[in-house]
Amino acid sequence: MTIGSVLIRSPHDSFITRRLTYNCVICEAMGGDIYNWGNSTDEEPAFILYLGVEYSGFKLPKDTVEEIVSTYGASEVTIRKPKHLKEFDYELKIRGIYRNQLDEFLYRFCCPF
Repeated sequence: MTIGSVLIRSPHDSFITRRLTYNCVICEAMGGDIYNWGNSTDEEPAFILYLGVEYSGFKLPKDTVEEIVSTYGASEVTIRKPKHLKEFDYELKIRGIYRNQLDEFLYRFCCPF
């Protein structure tokens, strides 16, 4: 899977998901903020990030979730069984980060291919 490749396109073209890094996927609305994700701009649609957590039994440090919320302004961080990053044991579903924070977030938490 290459960076930027489309993983899923919704049946009604309301969103697409793309691989950003080995352990990060972005799900973007296909216009505005139709899902009320709260981070669209006049130029860019709203989005949610999914971050892969690799090891079974790995307990994400509470500090990491708190850092994602406090430093990057996430409004919600949920750990769950993966839907988008199936090669990982768990994924974090992250809402509310703004695009101007995306590069720094990817540098801090994501690994390249």
